[in-house]
Amino acid sequence: MFLQDNLYFLLFVSAIFFTNFSFFNLVLKLFKINKINKKISLLIFSLQLFAILIPGILFAVILDDFVSCLLSFIVILVLGVFIFHKLMSKYYKSSLKKNILVYVFFSLMTLVYWTLFTHNLGQTIR
Repeated sequence: MFLQDNLYFLLFVSAIFFTNFSFFNLVLKLFKINKINKKISLLIFSLQLFAILIPGILFAVILDDFVSCLLSFIVILVLGVFIFHKLMSKYYKSSLKKNILVYVFFSLMTLVYWTLFTHNLGQTIR
């Protein structure tokens, strides 16, 4: 049973990762980023995700009051935009304005999708 639960968890996390990666590539195409390469897109997506995920988990474990968590969210958001911009400008030679627009649009797109998905999933389970 333990192995089966871990397998389901791994499949679920993989599905989330590759769905978000697909959204990322779609947003790059919508904003007409030059010469999109799947390997480079995967590299940018993965590095940016882990660069904000690790501090986010650390802040969530260490901090316990609302103001500290709000400040850590702002720090992680700025860190995410900064890392995303550096990676995008290095590999795709895009401007800061376009990078911020891609980052915001991608974040909103995934937020809306996963909110609707989990809401529908919750309705289905009931």
